Amino acid sequence: MGCGFDEMGEIAHTDFYERALAKGDICVDDERLRNRRTLFNAMSEVGFRNHYAEWWHYDWGDALYIVNGGMGSSAWYGYARPE
Repeated sequence: MGCGFDEMGEIAHTDFYERALAKGDICVDDERLRNRRTLFNAMSEVGFRNHYAEWWHYDWGDALYIVNGGMGSSAWYGYARPE
């Protein structure tokens, strides 16, 4: 993936290797680029939304999902029975 889990630098941004490809710094067959694309596409296809600054961070239905382009205007935490 090109950096460690929970790395907080720019290299952790989901599109870091996309930008490197656009600048000509890497080739289209770079393993790090392919791996991030695979993860992004697989998670996006089933409805998860990625946090742009963390290639490993995906959300569904919570507040960050809404912020990162999910449908609706509020999180879907579901029903909780009062006690």
